[in-house]
Amino acid sequence: MILRHGAGVVFEYQRTPNPRKPYLRTLTTPAGINILRDAPVDHLHHHGLMFAVAVDGVTFWAESPEAGYQLDAGTVHAVLTANRENGKFRAEARLQQRLEWRNADRSQILILEDRELSWHALTSEDLPSDVGDFRLVLWKSQLELPAGKSQAVLSGSPYYGLGIRFIEQMDKTGQFFNAEGQTGVEGTNGKRSAWCAYRVEMAGKTITVAMLSHPDNLRHPATWFTMVQPFAYLSATLGLASEPFTLESGKPVSLSYGLVLWDTSPSAAAIQAVYEKVFCPLAPAKR
Repeated sequence: MILRHGAGVVFEYQRTPNPRKPYLRTLTTPAGINILRDAPVDHLHHHGLMFAVAVDGVTFWAESPEAGYQLDAGTVHAVLTANRENGKFRAEARLQQRLEWRNADRSQILILEDRELSWHALTSEDLPSDVGDFRLVLWKSQLELPAGKSQAVLSGSPYYGLGIRFIEQMDKTGQFFNAEGQTGVEGTNGKRSAWCAYRVEMAGKTITVAMLSHPDNLRHPATWFTMVQPFAYLSATLGLASEPFTLESGKPVSLSYGLVLWDTSPSAAAIQAVYEKVFCPLAPAKR
């Protein structure tokens, strides 16, 4: 499924498992530069922007024979292009998908996920001047148990969560920084923060990508996984490697994340302004 705005592609969503999960295959900056890499030879199971953890000991991150499947159980695609709020025009597009997380032989549903991806064309009129032109995409996931199941244990490696595999041109030379003013892998990896950003010089441009975690999220602020060598990777995690979480019947968990992309070098204060004034009001995790 491809979302276009004007002459360009905003994002491309791989709806059916490829081979075991759906994911965002393409995500572009305002200038149209794609930042996502799908199935690189060094890690074939890395798919653009993907969300996965382990459930009851079954990994949904890897693609080994023992890994589970995120199977499409129904998708609704709706586009809103003429909404006005407080006299301002806002263009939006939403994609909603129901997923069954099944075990390796697909015989059991371990958990259910309601996933929503949305794009919002917003103005920066009420934001600091250095915010500039940005692209905002939201990722929401609500996890719950299927009927007849009382609990499920979520766990995984330090990078399990919502992860971005960046294109090869963004590897090795970029700089991570977060809302606490910490920088580099040493200052951001394994650290908790409301957001984490990656900035890199590429093809004569400065590309900045910030991932935002909503205050309503479980275990907020997020625990981040960051790496630059031998390739660049960023994940917003729930800290499941050190503390697994038990999902209980009747108590769904809702998660909301934002991806903000610039073709420039916004300050940390500008990212924080987008976080507080745009993302938080727009994307509450709770439903």
